[in-house]
Amino acid sequence: MSKTELELKSVLLNLAKEINSKVKGKKKPMLGSDASDYGKFVFSIDSFFRSTHFPEKMTYEDIGYKVVVASCSDVIAAGGKPSGINISMGVDKKTSPRKLRKIYLGIGEACQELGMYILKGDTKKAYELSITIACTGILYGKIVGRHAVEKGDLLYISDTVGKSAIGLIYMLNQTDILEEIKPEKSFLQECLDAFTRPRAKKTYGKLISKFATSSCDVSDGLFHSLMLLPKNGLGVELQKIPVDEELENLDINLLKKLLSIGEDYCYVFTIKEKMKNKMEEYAKKLGIRSLQIGKIVEEKELKINWQGQEYHIPLKEICGYDNFNSYI
Repeated sequence: MSKTELELKSVLLNLAKEINSKVKGKKKPMLGSDASDYGKFVFSIDSFFRSTHFPEKMTYEDIGYKVVVASCSDVIAAGGKPSGINISMGVDKKTSPRKLRKIYLGIGEACQELGMYILKGDTKKAYELSITIACTGILYGKIVGRHAVEKGDLLYISDTVGKSAIGLIYMLNQTDILEEIKPEKSFLQECLDAFTRPRAKKTYGKLISKFATSSCDVSDGLFHSLMLLPKNGLGVELQKIPVDEELENLDINLLKKLLSIGEDYCYVFTIKEKMKNKMEEYAKKLGIRSLQIGKIVEEKELKINWQGQEYHIPLKEICGYDNFNSYI
């Protein structure tokens, strides 16, 4: 994420808080995370553009499927169960009714898997294909945002990361990076599937709402997402980097690049150390993964262990997906 994007988000967040402070009402929505609540409901919204989100090799069915999963991911990470979506589309001259039908077939697949309804739609003429999805969900309990962490909190993730980024690299024909990674054919197919058809597991909303002190999805890159959680001078010690065994021999610099690309729609969250056993037992009961990968520490940095070596990464060197630039 670039300095420009961070500054713009900070300005807009402060303006939104100022506006909300002037609205009469006992309950103020939570701002500053990727989803916000009002009463028992939780909301998220995401916009996607042909030029920055959908490689040319990506099918229109996959585009439709992925935008739904990406938007619902923020609701799940906040401790909610996705229930419906509103869709706004900008359609250019290249996007025929046949292509729109394929997009909606993909949207329909994702909605059926997640048990959601399409609530409303809107379509306008545009200079390029764009899709905005507003997802509405119902909270399982409390909403979970960022920053409510303390030193010693344990860090968990719902799945391994990195495969989706390799899928994107392949679609963009970034052959120099692929030559460094040297993925086997079967693993490369897994990576392509991870990028085009990420799976949102709504059950995690139940786990996160019950146990997490903070949470977010990993769509903007693991290292960047991790550093969104602590505040007040705290940092993260990443004791284990959750990658598949095919990536365990990567050079540290290549690993950092790979995990800065993002596109991993899984969830990273913190819990109190005393809740470790209860949370892990509950995850098993739900039939979902919970991988302990680190903890919150005093030092305001990201400390990682990789291939037996310890690395200290200052905050200014941590980057993730940049919404003001395309892809990599």
